[in-house]
Amino acid sequence: MTGAAGASMAERFSALSGEQRVRLMRRLVESGQAGLIPAVVPPRDGDGPVRLSPAQEDLWVYESLYPGTPALNLCCAYHFDETVEPVDPDRLETALTLVRAHHDVLRARIGGEPGALSVTFPPEERFLLEREDLRGTGTTIAEAFETFRRRPFDLAGEPLMRARFVTVDDRRTTLMLSLHHVIADWWSFDVLQAEFAEAHRAMRAGTAPTLTRPRIQYADFASWQGELEDSGVFEARLAFWRRYLAGPPGPLSVPGARAGVG
Repeated sequence: MTGAAGASMAERFSALSGEQRVRLMRRLVESGQAGLIPAVVPPRDGDGPVRLSPAQEDLWVYESLYPGTPALNLCCAYHFDETVEPVDPDRLETALTLVRAHHDVLRARIGGEPGALSVTFPPEERFLLEREDLRGTGTTIAEAFETFRRRPFDLAGEPLMRARFVTVDDRRTTLMLSLHHVIADWWSFDVLQAEFAEAHRAMRAGTAPTLTRPRIQYADFASWQGELEDSGVFEARLAFWRRYLAGPPGPLSVPGARAGVG
């Protein structure tokens, strides 16, 4: 079957506007049929500002309580031996540009007031790779990385992903990468590293990277969570667990057990 008649419930649900989905889900919740809501993440309406997900709001609050904290910086370093193969910083920059273009959240900016925070996604531009030369400075690579790792992010006013290419000596170079936790976790950080390595490997070989832009972005997921909250789905799920846990069982006992034995 083809056309609307052959579309699955999930496809028809995803094709609705966000406002329509909220109204439909609210009716399902009120009628006790929340289980009929398809387990999908629909694309968001348009490409404008998106409210923060609950997890992002928690991290924003933490950052507000401890401004300048490095605790939310996710960092890594890649070390290169220039005697094996010289590393081209411009190629690294191009690979990072490509990866960031595929994931909107990597260029996110957070704005608004508490209770009405939102994320915007400025147009993609070439990634700007910072440069540093340690030769003759007396600074070790460990000290340089610690300074880089502890540098705070401005959630609203600057990119939340940064990288620095460091010349350690005539033989060694290092690429440092840092992302704020509000746009990545360690699982997605691993995805980013894998895509970056693939892009850089392809460019070094003179071939086209095989990376593709994900159809569903994190902003779609965040928008979907907002719809679940507005429609009462989150509250209904919380109410279920409140009822389920309202009468906890008493102490467990083992049949046949005798006190004082063992």
